[in-house]
Amino acid sequence: MNFYMVDGDTRRGPFPIDQLIAQGLRPDMLVWCEGMAEWLPAHSVPELRMLLASPAVPPPIQAYAVHPDLAGYAGVRPYDRNEVNGKRITAGVLGILLGGLGIHKFVLGMTSAGLIMLLVTLLSIPISFCICIPVPGIVMHVIGLVEGIIYLTKTDEEFYRLYLVEKKAWF
Repeated sequence: MNFYMVDGDTRRGPFPIDQLIAQGLRPDMLVWCEGMAEWLPAHSVPELRMLLASPAVPPPIQAYAVHPDLAGYAGVRPYDRNEVNGKRITAGVLGILLGGLGIHKFVLGMTSAGLIMLLVTLLSIPISFCICIPVPGIVMHVIGLVEGIIYLTKTDEEFYRLYLVEKKAWF
């Protein structure tokens, strides 16, 4: 099927369908082919609609941040590799160095878990005067140390899913 097209005041053609775009066909241009009663805008001719359809434009990269499995979680922030990597490293190092104080939990927005670790560690100080060993504080530090190592060994994607989306508080 060959089409004629009108570009301004100039009629051009006939062209086969596969050459129309190369000839500068736009949706608002008038076209005609044998069997048509009158000139019509190209976008209204069924044979040309697919040819004139705009190519699909992919959404911004951050739109892919939320994995379909995580779509049900309220308030999921877009995935930002730099932010996730920064939080993973910061939380991991703080967990290793200051694990008993729970600071790594506060970095991840887990206030309750952070407060539990902080209070257990601080309240174990008076106990240590009685038995000379702050056992609960040591336990909290070991938990923080283990969590710090776990954070640093996770991939950014695993860390994002587990600790920033699902808010897994312990280990």
